[in-house]
Amino acid sequence: MDVFTAFHFVISIDNHVYGFKKVSGIARDIETHQYQEGGCNDYVHIFPKPVSSCKTLSLEKGVSQSGFFPFYFIGEHIESLTLEVRDRKNVLVKKYMFHHLIVTKWEVQELNATDNGLLIDQFELQYEEFTVVDISK
Repeated sequence: MDVFTAFHFVISIDNHVYGFKKVSGIARDIETHQYQEGGCNDYVHIFPKPVSSCKTLSLEKGVSQSGFFPFYFIGEHIESLTLEVRDRKNVLVKKYMFHHLIVTKWEVQELNATDNGLLIDQFELQYEEFTVVDISK
């Protein structure tokens, strides 16, 4: 079984491809409610609760001179975002689709005169849903 690397990925929005340094917040979970049934002391019942909040996708990219970038507009609605993970031979190995996103935060990473790091933009986007696309077909 092959294990995939986590450093070769691209993000696309409306057929425009963007490069990022880091992506996090790809998660799916559910809250549960526990119910103790009377007379049943060996276990509790577990039921799913309705979804109560959106998930947050965090992205980081180097700042460049390029003009338009959709994440600079706080509150901007993005219909869908695609994240593709590729292997060392540039073959698609994993694909995630995020739907109904809103840009909720844009921050410039800390500036430090004693560090020789890159200037980094950090973005947070809340999303309603995401799917893992079956690429085996």
